[in-house]
Amino acid sequence: MLVAEIANCHAGNDDYLLELVAGLCQTSADAIKFQLIIADELLAPHHSQYSLFKSLEFSSSFWKKIVGRVKAANKKVAFDVFGDRSLELAVGLNADLFKIYASDVDDLPFIKKVIGLKKKVFVSTGGAELKEIEKIIKLPGSNNICFLLGFQSFPTPLEEAHLNRLEYLREHYGCSVGFMDHGDARDLFATILPCLAVSKGACVVEKHVYLANRKKTYDWQSAIDFHELDKLRALLIRTRAACGSGDFNLTKLEKEYFIKKRKLAVAARDIEAGEKLKNDLVAFKLGEVAGGEKSLYRKGITDYLGKNFRRGVKKDDILLKNMFTKGRKK
Repeated sequence: MLVAEIANCHAGNDDYLLELVAGLCQTSADAIKFQLIIADELLAPHHSQYSLFKSLEFSSSFWKKIVGRVKAANKKVAFDVFGDRSLELAVGLNADLFKIYASDVDDLPFIKKVIGLKKKVFVSTGGAELKEIEKIIKLPGSNNICFLLGFQSFPTPLEEAHLNRLEYLREHYGCSVGFMDHGDARDLFATILPCLAVSKGACVVEKHVYLANRKKTYDWQSAIDFHELDKLRALLIRTRAACGSGDFNLTKLEKEYFIKKRKLAVAARDIEAGEKLKNDLVAFKLGEVAGGEKSLYRKGITDYLGKNFRRGVKKDDILLKNMFTKGRKK
């Protein structure tokens, strides 16, 4: 799943958010995620960013308009919820996905309440200790949770991505995992890092987006222009395809490669009819076999040792299964 994370790049501007949502509705994003901020729920009034977050609030009627447009485009609506008030609003807006913000990863009663909605839940693990994640995993209904790795540091250095943790959580707890990309969008790695996350098992990628043609205000450092989202999705799809199934059942192309590149058993010298096959009569070389003819390889040659040749064979002729008698001559 590719989630377009709007975060707060809109800086509380209605027109900006409407324009960005309109653009995202034309992309291949599976979901569009918003932060349902109610400043009094998230911050104490004396917090240095209280005024800023107050300016990021929107009215419930405006949110209803936004949600309506997203759903009309057949995309899922995701909300960060920060407490009971924003959760109630998100439920009333018929959100499809709910995300537990890093601030509440230790609020188990609240997480249980969100899980109880029986909808998909994302849990941000940014700054969370493993024992805190384990407590969430033990909650009833936690199989509906996808744990998202990553945190925002405007931007976050790639060394802080810790993609190997994706594999660790999957292998040790069997849980769904995803990646929140907060790398520097100006770096070439901005598109590579999410692909690497998919190769580590991420089933969700959250990517910040913004309007590149508008003035940068806030929360843009890890965002790509929404026009670039489809290119990212194409890369993610190709990455998943390149990862393959993980088993070693040979594909059709691999079998064809085997036939072309594996050395075949050939006659080490001229062999007369009736001679018994011995190791010193066999050499292995690349050869080409007509369709339908069954050749011999190293792994099967021992089954034919001691069998007699039905006819004479010239040096370097490919040894075929039908060249031998069925039994071994004593």
